[in-house]
Amino acid sequence: MNVVHRRWRIVNHTRGSLIADRAVVVAGLWQRARGLLGRPALAAGDALMLRGTTAIHTWGMQQVIDVVGIDEHGIVCHMAQMVIPGRIVIGAAPWRRFSMLELPAGQVGCSATRIADRLRIEPWDGGGQLCRAARLPERTDEQCASVGAQ
Repeated sequence: MNVVHRRWRIVNHTRGSLIADRAVVVAGLWQRARGLLGRPALAAGDALMLRGTTAIHTWGMQQVIDVVGIDEHGIVCHMAQMVIPGRIVIGAAPWRRFSMLELPAGQVGCSATRIADRLRIEPWDGGGQLCRAARLPERTDEQCASVGAQ
């Protein structure tokens, strides 16, 4: 099966911050091509990880998103914040093993994620609860600005 139905959380291991606590991972060609099209807008804490791709598009989307490109070791190699609809984001050369992470606009700044940070993807436990963390708190604009300034 190409769609991994399990939910995941994504942690910035370098900075000790939570990036997403409701991530969905897709790996199939058609699921990657669809991406966020026809899905509800991402809320704080949501993420869509597209495994095995080096680029994403935002054609036909209605929302602004943040995009993070990670290599096979979970190292952040590319970031694009506030990507508006109708754009293409290329994270790596097509021969590299790479994944792209789509997040709600502003989530990268709130998590203080930077290039070369190591991300860790952790599964939920069998009961549907997160393994070791509470849900991602909603942040105000002032809190996100203070995180980015640190």
